[in-house]
Amino acid sequence: MKNLSQLIILPILVVCVCLACNSKQKTADSTDVENIPAALKDESSDVFISKRVSDSNLMTAIYRDIAGKDSSLSKFEDELAGFKKAKADTIQKFKAYYEKADEYYTSAVDATKQISDTLLRQKMLAIIKQSQSGYTDKTKRFQSLINAIEHQNTSIDDSYTLLQLVVSLPEIEKYEDGGIAQNKGIAVVEKKAGKVLRHTKQLANKYQEKLIKK
Repeated sequence: MKNLSQLIILPILVVCVCLACNSKQKTADSTDVENIPAALKDESSDVFISKRVSDSNLMTAIYRDIAGKDSSLSKFEDELAGFKKAKADTIQKFKAYYEKADEYYTSAVDATKQISDTLLRQKMLAIIKQSQSGYTDKTKRFQSLINAIEHQNTSIDDSYTLLQLVVSLPEIEKYEDGGIAQNKGIAVVEKKAGKVLRHTKQLANKYQEKLIKK
């Protein structure tokens, strides 16, 4: 009876161990799939690159997916978006102010053309020129700051591109490794191709010989 019990229990233990291993493997595989950036997932297999990439390039798409799950990158994205908005709004306001003042001086000069008194017209032009000169001096500092902002913005964009590269590159390398592992079937098909080629030639030669003998 003891031997019989052992014979019954042993297969059950083996099955349990196998099920546990399979469960762990499935959990690991599921975790791996969840960690794959959305841009590298496919509707059917969740492995191959999806055709539904919202971004104009895959590097940016992968980076944005990772940034959405990384707290430091997510905070930086908020910081960057805040800066871009503040930059656009502030420069737009300055340009509107600058254009309005410029429009005024243009209209003032045009108005002097209607003055028939030459001396009065020259006096008005002198007043306009003096005011315009003072206005130009006042705006020089702001124009210089805008130029500095634009220069730094260019450097920010360059560094941001580098950031996207170094964040997304490890993911595409992992994707490459996974693709190589999953595409071992190519070697099998290549062997089949050789076999089919040999068989095709054999049959072609066989029936060619029959044709010649006729």
